[in-house]
Amino acid sequence: MGPGARAPCPRDGFLVEEVTQTGFAFPVCGPRRYATCGYQDNLGFGFDTALGVKVAHSGKAVVSISGAGGFLFGVRELATAVQNHIDVVPVVFDNAAYGDVLRDQPQSYRGRTIGSKLVNPDFVALARSFGIRSLRVDTAHALGIGEADEKCSTNYGADEVRDTCGHFIERCYLELNPDVAASVALGETRSGEAHFVPRGHAEGRPIL
Repeated sequence: MGPGARAPCPRDGFLVEEVTQTGFAFPVCGPRRYATCGYQDNLGFGFDTALGVKVAHSGKAVVSISGAGGFLFGVRELATAVQNHIDVVPVVFDNAAYGDVLRDQPQSYRGRTIGSKLVNPDFVALARSFGIRSLRVDTAHALGIGEADEKCSTNYGADEVRDTCGHFIERCYLELNPDVAASVALGETRSGEAHFVPRGHAEGRPIL
């Protein structure tokens, strides 16, 4: 994600990242505008912390960016936000998994996974049940990510924009998954990545 990703948050606003790839490359336009857990990787701190940032800076926009797994740690605080009129904008990327863990486990443990896939609620319906205006987006442009950034992002699921540029190598994926390579050779599948995004990732297929 690049500079275009600022669109959900004005230049003088605050962003609170979660332990998610989508929050790590956010361009900061001023000092003390980016709240992070640093190297501690406190999964679940993001949305809760964003509420505190908003209370401290009530006149500024505050955006929380979380993966679905991290957001679920603090999802109960939606009630806190409504009850106390704390106007934070949470952006939740839902891939039904602890994404980095699900990517790493098959590579390290011969295709095996454990505890890395999630059964998530309908986050839009959940937010609306608290009376929170909520919507689902399914393209990078809808989130304000620039055209150049969208070229290295792949829509995966209804609520997530998954960046595969740094992790996916076509040649490696085809070598590790000969059935996919055969399908590509026969013209049945457009590419290895076209297989990985909707199916291979969920199946825990190795990519490196």
